[in-house]
Amino acid sequence: MPLIMKYGKEKIMKTATETKSSTMAWAVLSKAVNGRSEVIKVTNCDEADRTVRENPGMFYKAGPFLIA
Repeated sequence: MPLIMKYGKEKIMKTATETKSSTMAWAVLSKAVNGRSEVIKVTNCDEADRTVRENPGMFYKAGPFLIA
């Protein structure tokens, strides 16, 4: 991805967050069991990374997304 496109997307996300009083969030999900994953928690990027790093066989991270 070109650097300009990446910067543009980050700026759009930041602008949306600032103007709507929204928060960026990440979800920690359980790895699929019988074809189904479950959301364990919704949190910030650092905590999601830490949770997945502590038990990568059980969890994965999805996001970012806006919470309004």
